[in-house]
Amino acid sequence: MRRLMGTLAVILVLATLALVMGCGSTSPGTSPASFVGTAGKPPPPPNPTPCMIAFSTQDRNARYAVWVMYTNGTGATQLTSTSKYSSSLPSWGPNGRICFASDRNGTPRIYTMNRDGSAQTRITSQSGVSDLWPDWSRTQDPSSPGYGKIAFERVGQAGFPMGFSNLTQGIYVVAANGGMAQLVSGTQPGDCRPSWSPDGRFILFTGGSRTPQGFYVLPAGGGTAYFLAGSWSGQDYCRWSPQGDQIADSMGGVTPVGQDSNGQWVAGTRRSLAPQGTHLYLRGWSPDEQYLACWAVVNG
Repeated sequence: MRRLMGTLAVILVLATLALVMGCGSTSPGTSPASFVGTAGKPPPPPNPTPCMIAFSTQDRNARYAVWVMYTNGTGATQLTSTSKYSSSLPSWGPNGRICFASDRNGTPRIYTMNRDGSAQTRITSQSGVSDLWPDWSRTQDPSSPGYGKIAFERVGQAGFPMGFSNLTQGIYVVAANGGMAQLVSGTQPGDCRPSWSPDGRFILFTGGSRTPQGFYVLPAGGGTAYFLAGSWSGQDYCRWSPQGDQIADSMGGVTPVGQDSNGQWVAGTRRSLAPQGTHLYLRGWSPDEQYLACWAVVNG
């Protein structure tokens, strides 16, 4: 695949770094200086086997492509083509594969591929809608052994709408090896941006038209959605931490979360990791919860 020339700092400004990192590479590297450490936790020592980040960039023709690179900024490699279509919004699976959205068949659908870009496979095929923002569960599932499940948002319009939309039809779940997608959030407009809990039992999502607006939790198989945390104010995207005890939002905030003795979800006080004058658009956690992948806009 074609390789991207440049530094990680450039990518952080121009690209949307996306989602949780995939680990297990044997290439050497060091602890990345481009991540923001969570408050109260010291940086880890140099990492001899760095994780990888999946992210997307936009070319001069306004088409997106999925790339991967190591967390030390090396090995950036393009995995999808921009010759006729866009691919974006990647998420790592538990087996080292990647799911993403692509409009190569005219309207965005959910696809999967290997970490080297091979075996690109379409997973959803519903006509008249756009399937976006996939998140691959980190746990295995008996109904799709070896694959797990993918949660995504479905929008009732064609094209590649990247922002919040009242046309969003809800949160869906599909087996990662294909099949019928299941609506799990109901038909509330504006439900979007799903994120799996680490144990695969719950889905965190943004309730853009719910009252109050913010982040909600629902059982992975569907059911009642409960308000958890957040306010609108641009916090339109959230990611569950690997240990399940925190969520990060797209404006650079981290909020402790958990269940009380009655099993109800509760949230603590949100803290901001963004220095004054900097907006951090957070996309994913490192497996040890020491770092958050992001891109930044400094002083506007």
